[in-house]
Amino acid sequence: MDVPRAWQLGNTRCKISRELAPYILRNLLLRYSAECDPVLGRFVGGGTTLVEAKLLNRNILGADINPIAIERYHEKTRLAI
Repeated sequence: MDVPRAWQLGNTRCKISRELAPYILRNLLLRYSAECDPVLGRFVGGGTTLVEAKLLNRNILGADINPIAIERYHEKTRLAI
């Protein structure tokens, strides 16, 4: 049986993104944070964590060495308002 590797399951639009399923992140944020709590995305990647945090009314801050990841993070979080 041919099982895909984890990196093959990521977002195909951008090679830097290895996003987790949004519902997993949402459940973690609901369980371990409250509204207005800060959420730090130390490795922005595709921005999924920070989008989910913003949708749950958390204060978000993202950082990444890759400027493309930062650009996508800003774009996605503007749309998540």
